[in-house]
Amino acid sequence: MLSLSKRERKANYSVENYYKETLRVGPSKTEKAPKLPRAPKQIEIQDFQIFDPALAQLQERELAVHKTVNFLVLSPTSMAAHR
Repeated sequence: MLSLSKRERKANYSVENYYKETLRVGPSKTEKAPKLPRAPKQIEIQDFQIFDPALAQLQERELAVHKTVNFLVLSPTSMAAHR
């Protein structure tokens, strides 16, 4: 009979490294800024499609409201157009 060597198992973790990380003193990981909500989905309006012209205006107004609610900067020209 052949005597085969036993398979060497790879260590997945080290107890010393685990406690070194958990008991570490100092500043914690950098906190990420909260994510902004996504802008409303816009419908791509092509020239050959028949849409009510009010739809484009509604999408612009919706995007402008999203930007003002989430404190995104609007240019003065776009602010004047929405008044």
